[in-house]
Amino acid sequence: MAKAQRAAAVSGGSVRETAERADALEGAHIVYAKEWGSPAHYGDADAERYLDMGPGAGLNLNIFPNLLIIGNHLQIIEPLTVDSTALSWYGTTIEGVPDEINTLRMRMQEDFPAFGEPDDLANFEEAQRGMVIPEMEWIDISRGAGTDREKTDNQGVVIGPVTDEHHIRGYFQEWTRLMTGATTGWSERRGSADEH
Repeated sequence: MAKAQRAAAVSGGSVRETAERADALEGAHIVYAKEWGSPAHYGDADAERYLDMGPGAGLNLNIFPNLLIIGNHLQIIEPLTVDSTALSWYGTTIEGVPDEINTLRMRMQEDFPAFGEPDDLANFEEAQRGMVIPEMEWIDISRGAGTDREKTDNQGVVIGPVTDEHHIRGYFQEWTRLMTGATTGWSERRGSADEH
């Protein structure tokens, strides 16, 4: 700082340091704001926090077996019969925030979910229709299987390229594991199926 002050004095100027924005701007020709870029030092921290509550399509989280969090909306998948599934969407709001934040959360549905989800639903329906034809008994989900691209990390999580289908195989493997023991687990907790 002393070096900068000496250099400025040579040309008839001055350099000073302050933590107060208004003080820094008063009479200044140049302001170097090192710390004012973060909401903690400059700006409206509450506004930043509120804006963080309105995420859009940046989040797409599948929680096994049937909960999806897409943006700030929830999707529940409910198998009804062997050939029928209900998909329910729920918009979410936050209590205790300005109305504009919840309006923003609803408007975010006009982002990717507005055109991506109808397309996904059409794909689900067409896949279901395709599965009833006798010539096509199975869907091939082997992309990436048997290659060295699929690894298991030190926590037992299988990882691999996003284009491989290991995540789909993992869903079916877990579903099979749960369904294999479901009758025994259910009957132990609630009695036999004949009793209900």
